[in-house]
Amino acid sequence: MPRFPGLCLGLALMLIAAPAATAAPAALAAPAAPAASAVQAENAKPGDSYWTVATQDPVSPNPPVEGYASATSVRPGGTLSFQVSTNPAARYRIEISRLGWYGGSGGRRITCLVGSTLEKSCSLDEAGIQQPSAPPPDPVTGEIRAGWSVTDTLKVPADWVTGYYLAVFRLTSGPSKGQTGFTPFIVQAPVGDRAAILVQVPTNTWQAYNTWGGRDLYTTPPAVKVSFDRPYAHRLLFSWEYPLIRFLERGGWDVSYATDDDVDANPSILLDHALDMTAGHSEYWTKAMRDGWEAARAAGVNLAFMGANTGFWQVRYEDGGRTMVGYKYASDPELDPTLKTTQFRWLAPARPECELEGVQFQGAIDHAYLDYAVDPAAATDPWFAGTGLGTGSVLPGIVGYELDAITSGCHVPPVTPLLSYSAPPVTSNGPPLRADAVRYTACSGAEVFSSGSMQFAWGLDSWRDPSYADAPPASAGLQQAMTRALADLTQSHVPVPGPPQICIPTASFTASVPQAVVGQPVVFTSTATDQYGQIASEAWDLTGSGRFADAAGATATQTFGSPGLVRVGVRVTDSSGASAATVQALPVCVCPAPGQPEVTGWPPGARNADACQQIAIGGVQLVRGHLWFEPAAGVGAYSIRTYWIERSASGVHLVRSATYPTAHLAMRLWVRKPRWPILIVVTSRSRSRWLHQQFLLPYRRGGRLTAPGLLTATGCDGTSGRILSTW
Repeated sequence: MPRFPGLCLGLALMLIAAPAATAAPAALAAPAAPAASAVQAENAKPGDSYWTVATQDPVSPNPPVEGYASATSVRPGGTLSFQVSTNPAARYRIEISRLGWYGGSGGRRITCLVGSTLEKSCSLDEAGIQQPSAPPPDPVTGEIRAGWSVTDTLKVPADWVTGYYLAVFRLTSGPSKGQTGFTPFIVQAPVGDRAAILVQVPTNTWQAYNTWGGRDLYTTPPAVKVSFDRPYAHRLLFSWEYPLIRFLERGGWDVSYATDDDVDANPSILLDHALDMTAGHSEYWTKAMRDGWEAARAAGVNLAFMGANTGFWQVRYEDGGRTMVGYKYASDPELDPTLKTTQFRWLAPARPECELEGVQFQGAIDHAYLDYAVDPAAATDPWFAGTGLGTGSVLPGIVGYELDAITSGCHVPPVTPLLSYSAPPVTSNGPPLRADAVRYTACSGAEVFSSGSMQFAWGLDSWRDPSYADAPPASAGLQQAMTRALADLTQSHVPVPGPPQICIPTASFTASVPQAVVGQPVVFTSTATDQYGQIASEAWDLTGSGRFADAAGATATQTFGSPGLVRVGVRVTDSSGASAATVQALPVCVCPAPGQPEVTGWPPGARNADACQQIAIGGVQLVRGHLWFEPAAGVGAYSIRTYWIERSASGVHLVRSATYPTAHLAMRLWVRKPRWPILIVVTSRSRSRWLHQQFLLPYRRGGRLTAPGLLTATGCDGTSGRILSTW
């Protein structure tokens, strides 16, 4: 069971105070404060500033010390190795800090690592080695792998708390004494721990933008494969993730952390929490990640997308997760179309981000501090009650640099816009650039929030990476609104026994004719809909076998070789894997040959009678009394012959009932007694050729036609007649 968040220092309890009695929405109840979580206890310890060296620009493109870790994450009790290079060779030690709130200090040095020895005094050091320079990129993929030897090994203590950690490499000798490098890593929660909130750390994006060695997914030319086995040449986590970390841990929320590749390897961890949350620039996802997030939503887990450009590119892993593949605009040799490394919205079938998030990427405005305005819907939303924010209130500087917005035509439940921004067109003839923060409720009951802006977390905490030192401070109103939102999102998840609820599509299809003719093709077209996603595939059963294996695709064509009543069905599957099926009965008949003035081949006992009798199930019902029949306009002169269809020991036979040669527009049948269905054959001459139409009118004991005057009977050749009335 997910633990409810504890609200330390009274801060969050103050922020979610009930609104005035005159407010329209009901106030959200403050969660009961349980025993302090491990994250709360950790943040109660005194912090320091040792970690801040990681926010400083490198002294040169070839730093005197750098390194990387053997994995992006590790659990307590697990082992992580480091590959460190000093240039030139010099002594160093690894100082390990955890990021968080820590009374505003923002981090705490936990221990130091020398070789494989942990020592908290940080007085020891070790001899460093100069590892090889970056090798040339792979001539085909552009991948660069450092391939350095292991210098240090960390056995993670069992009591280390889940979170963002920094391994700071500090030189203790040589001409660059005191200089540092660093690499981040994540400590996951222990197996079985179910924090209320899981934060997915965007390690794929870290690697996509890592230019170490001269190549990433954005260089010219771009690499199509990038390796995690190399140092980072950036500090992206401090731009948009770190302010969110500070906000969450300052509020005392029961939170745990996992990386992109953790979720890829085990998507089911997303089911263990009340709220799954992305942090910052979570641009690159694998198929397993997207599938996992959709499964979590279907299971009723709440979702929060706290950045923008989220889940935009699909990637995949090689080398046990140490190589990330992203061909993007280049031709991907992968044969499986669902695994192509391209934009999710370009996949076959397409999986637009908005079908999960409610918004999707619109564009970017670099280094811009733009403003969100509060939408009218937010002014009455419980999350905003008591915050002082009303319609038109401005939240400065939190829009940029990449923006997501509501997209028309997206298959997603109705979204509620909370905050919005609209910029002038980027080009003279282009649309305005928009950003929207929204929420919606999935059919499973899961609540989904999307911030719509990469810089959204700047409104939650005032710490800024030095690159954005001039950005506006946090918004007290937004801090209160998001505290109320988190109180809601972390308490609304109630696990239900049994399988998770699936939001299924609605299966339906049409046939090109209402009655098939032997030897003539019939086209079936899927008209399935899905309020919560997109139809991904269709499978057809065209023979009544129930196997849905006769054809695939949105349309299917079938030619029937014998008359009868055929059950045709389609099974549709949507982008989340949910399926639905429907089956319809289609009558198949044999039309009289054109050019024959009289109906032939239908004497009593004729074989065709068997087929026509089978069609009786799907015809127009006839009741005791009179029935008026009017052929379609333009038929001209016609004659009508009726047959009873009777069953005997020797089979099903046609028994002639009456012939009505007439030039009138209507004929009247008198049904004398209950029998088998009536077959009506209309023979007419139009445009110098004979037309033959047959209508099967099944008899029903008692009752009346469901809609007299509106029912239509259709002949084999497509000509229709209208039933006028019955009594």
